[in-house]
Amino acid sequence: MSSKIKIDEEIKNLGSYLNALESIHPDYTGLKLKKLQGRVLTAHAHLEEIVNILIGYKIAKAFGRSYFKMSTPSKALINLFLQPLLNNISFRNKIEIIEKYKDIKTELIKALRKVNGYRNEFAHPKGSKLREKYKSNSPKGKQNIRDLFRCLVKANNELNKYFSKIMEEKH
Repeated sequence: MSSKIKIDEEIKNLGSYLNALESIHPDYTGLKLKKLQGRVLTAHAHLEEIVNILIGYKIAKAFGRSYFKMSTPSKALINLFLQPLLNNISFRNKIEIIEKYKDIKTELIKALRKVNGYRNEFAHPKGSKLREKYKSNSPKGKQNIRDLFRCLVKANNELNKYFSKIMEEKH
């Protein structure tokens, strides 16, 4: 029992120390921007996972197989080989891959590129620039936040539409 208390106490102390370091850094984003950053990074990760599935789907289809009708062991085998490759390809390059699919709409590609731009902006933040651009108490900041949210929603909707379309295809 005492080791748990020690671990919990250590986690709390280390977290407090890291928060203090961060709060004095010139690029400190603040809590509101951290929440926005979390939304962007989470949405990006979700979209990237779906793009990975689409790439696997297209590879299976190229071999005359339906990815969605494959047995679990067959999917696992494809993923065993495909996942390490996909882990070493940037999201930008994955977008370039799926852009070559003849059935992908330009709106989806544009939305994914825009999400990637936001991801880059928030993954490598310049605090003062982000604080100014996304100032939630200014009209321009509110517009920028709204535009960011619209982009995340549009990318999700476009990708889900495409994914639904391929799921409905006769495999």
